[in-house]
Amino acid sequence: MIKELKFNFNPFKEGLNHVLGTLEKDIIEVLWRRGEASVKDILDTFPDARSISYSTVITVTNRMTKKGLLKKRKMGKAYFYKPVYDREQFFEMVSKKVVEG
Repeated sequence: MIKELKFNFNPFKEGLNHVLGTLEKDIIEVLWRRGEASVKDILDTFPDARSISYSTVITVTNRMTKKGLLKKRKMGKAYFYKPVYDREQFFEMVSKKVVEG
């Protein structure tokens, strides 16, 4: 069973930032492209100039898992994350919630 997604809609932001923070948006976009990735894999896609720590990405991916955006599985010592919803499902659900709200 999929947990119901909870989010706050911010009409003053653009794109995915209407409902996700900047780092959440960047993480989900990486995972939509890759399907599944570890924190290291996610971090490696960001430009070096961005200077985001490994622990920050762990914290945000774990929060996204608790929010129902991601699933995680352990493989060896690393956790791998994958989106619960594909891009189309996510936008459909968000649009529906915004209209209902």
